[in-house]
Amino acid sequence: MYSVGEKIVYGENGVCTVIKVAPLEISGASKDKLYYYLAPLIGTGVYYSPVDSGAFMRPVISREEAEKAALENEQSQKWLEGKTIRKVIVVPGKIVNIVIA
Repeated sequence: MYSVGEKIVYGENGVCTVIKVAPLEISGASKDKLYYYLAPLIGTGVYYSPVDSGAFMRPVISREEAEKAALENEQSQKWLEGKTIRKVIVVPGKIVNIVIA
């Protein structure tokens, strides 16, 4: 479960900030079900997504976390074995390149 203040990637809507986790404040909505209230970083409005939904959400990670994940990846490991890493290039939101010799 994400917490208030966290930044997440929400499907095709881009990066959003979790501004609230609570039941919907809409007449007739169940008060037993929790929703994320998500504010997009670009644009306006609020998205509502059930906490228990299968909607695509993932946390925003730092450059260092992306680099670490790429270097520790099982597929990367087979290509890196016995090689010297010269440089790691992180293009935020796109790709991590590992330059080897």
